[in-house]
Amino acid sequence: MGESQPEDDHYDAELFARQILPRLAGVKLSEIVEATGMSKAGASDMRRGKRTPHVSTWSALAELVSVPEASTG
Repeated sequence: MGESQPEDDHYDAELFARQILPRLAGVKLSEIVEATGMSKAGASDMRRGKRTPHVSTWSALAELVSVPEASTG
């Protein structure tokens, strides 16, 4: 019994690393926390590239850094 992912739940960590992560360097942690609901520590780890956030937060992060929604899947 394998776990299945919904088809619309597109997860591409490389896309996140290329298009969103580099642009987050100039975003305040408080803005990331407010937009995503992450903890401040989690937002800090994500912004430093230590972890990739759940795909459900990508659209909010993309909006913060002005990456078009279509680019994030």
